[in-house]
Amino acid sequence: FALASHWISWIQWFIPIIYPIQSLLGRGNHLSLVAYVFSLVLWLVLAVTLGSYLLRSARKQGLGRRF
Repeated sequence: FALASHWISWIQWFIPIIYPIQSLLGRGNHLSLVAYVFSLVLWLVLAVTLGSYLLRSARKQGLGRRF
């Protein structure tokens, strides 16, 4: 389990669901709230960037909404 906790300490910076699960299980003593917030912001920026790119691409190709 020591190897798993090592990976969790690194993965928590990129996957935001690890912090709530580990804290609910009572094993959240080595987790960082800063890493949780960082991963949420990272995924939010990624989602907004990808979404705006896809919407611009669809609009250029004429696949957007038509009223």
